[in-house]
Amino acid sequence: METVNFAYNGIYTNLKPGSLAISQGQTTYHLVTTHVGKSNNGNPFWTEAGVIRSLGTPAWRYFTYDNDEGGWVYHGNTSENTWSTYNIYVTTTHEAAGWKYITLINGAFARGGHLPSYTNQADQCNEAWSDTNTWTNDTNSACHDQPKLYNGGSQTIWWDNTVPTHPWTIAPEKYQMFMLGPAYRYITWVQN
Repeated sequence: METVNFAYNGIYTNLKPGSLAISQGQTTYHLVTTHVGKSNNGNPFWTEAGVIRSLGTPAWRYFTYDNDEGGWVYHGNTSENTWSTYNIYVTTTHEAAGWKYITLINGAFARGGHLPSYTNQADQCNEAWSDTNTWTNDTNSACHDQPKLYNGGSQTIWWDNTVPTHPWTIAPEKYQMFMLGPAYRYITWVQN
């Protein structure tokens, strides 16, 4: 799910990774994540945070990623049913490398870096890779819950049906969506 507008300086959300199913000859890498970023002069720049599993390391691992500054960083292990809070926030500080951002996982600093733009697109994803185009079925779905978008400074808004979202989704935190084809079931909702 992703915003249509590039109008946000971050996201605050809860996430439960689910099974992130992997299997030899099928899904080799599987992650659930949230991104903040934008293209600059035709080149995409983003940062993300979430949980990943792979055949080489089957534990559920917290990670952050920056496609421009530092690549993958791992931040310890979690489990398939553990809810965690992710906060990616682009600050009002501009330096030579760009707008400074910080990433918190469960309230603890996980990563800092720069993005070329203060206002960005936000998304929430469930991603899987396979060398054989055969996918391992999840037994426990990944969930995002209570997403808020930073829309200027430290002000947040709910990511609800008032936020323009690409046409394949509606009202993200109030919507349950079953993907077609080899994709995984992806659920978001407002938790009481």
